[in-house]
Amino acid sequence: MVPPFKNTSLLNFNDETTATHMRKALESVEAQFGCAYPLIIGGKRYETGDLLHSVNPSNYKEVVGSVHRADSELADKALDEAWKAFASWGRMPAEQRARSELRTLATAVESYYIHNSNTLPSALSSLTSATPRIVTTIPDDPFRSGSTDYSYARDSNAVYYVIYSYGRDRAADITGMDTDGTMAGTNDDDIFVTNGTGTF
Repeated sequence: MVPPFKNTSLLNFNDETTATHMRKALESVEAQFGCAYPLIIGGKRYETGDLLHSVNPSNYKEVVGSVHRADSELADKALDEAWKAFASWGRMPAEQRARSELRTLATAVESYYIHNSNTLPSALSSLTSATPRIVTTIPDDPFRSGSTDYSYARDSNAVYYVIYSYGRDRAADITGMDTDGTMAGTNDDDIFVTNGTGTF
């Protein structure tokens, strides 16, 4: 089961304990720089020897990591595995599917923010052409009829956002985002992710 979305707690890096934990985490990640990662298709690992290198954008000589490139045979295998997985994905309860898709969209929004001068996208459709691109299409809200994307709102200062599904009653209870990070509307059954307070 997919756990419900929860905002990351705010941290105070003036606190020496918090700062020490962050330094140790950064050292741990830095120790992994230069590692090569296999392709994982259907739970199996594949190494082709044809590596794609990811470099530090502030130091092009520093390889952060490398991943093995797929050839056409492995790409076909990945598609076959994806179709097999789709059968169980289609049976996943709508709430669980919505929570999973909303977390992916939140990741894409956060990536967009980081790579676009700390600017939130004006619409979810902006994510499909973003660099780096996390999503190629915006999934449909399973609680809305037809092919209707999830809903998105940001506050007037473009600091806080919320992405939401209509939920079981198939009606939008969330109506927007306020500049203090709270959501406008009512707290009924909408399923949502936000970088705000998560409250109304």
